[in-house]
Amino acid sequence: MKIELIPVTNKKYTELAEQLYVSAYPEFERKAFAYMLARAEAGLVELYAAVDEEGEFNGIAFTVPGEKVVYLEYVAVDPVRRGKGVGSAILGAVINQYQGKRIVADIETTLNPDHDMPVRMRRKSFYRRSGFLTMDYTVNFHGIVREVMAYPEEVSFEEYHELFAPAYGEIFASKVRKL
Repeated sequence: MKIELIPVTNKKYTELAEQLYVSAYPEFERKAFAYMLARAEAGLVELYAAVDEEGEFNGIAFTVPGEKVVYLEYVAVDPVRRGKGVGSAILGAVINQYQGKRIVADIETTLNPDHDMPVRMRRKSFYRRSGFLTMDYTVNFHGIVREVMAYPEEVSFEEYHELFAPAYGEIFASKVRKL
């Protein structure tokens, strides 16, 4: 399956991307979509609709690009397309989009037992199957403990952290701390 990343600022995909973003992420984990869109229009973040060869919407990938490292902040697959390799295709498209750069993502921790541990373990496994490495540090991301994963090689906490201030401001960045 071939996936193309189309900027969400392309009005054809804006509403679909917003609907998936809002349904895929709990309110406490997401920023206002209008805020994200404004940041994208200012060139601070990149919001993509993942589209197949027929132009059909398959999912989203929202990134914060840096000079050498890109933060994959949000990725989600349209519910009717889950379990069909779309997530892997989206991740592959992100890797291709940012060739020559390292990609960093974070996931809710699998280190402490929780009610949604099976979901967390599947998410971690998904990234590992795609070649992501688990970093040797965790972060407190605005009150949520998260594990950090990177592709194709390690990303230091400093490299990870320095992506936030330019995209979201110093106050936001100050609430992302290494544990």
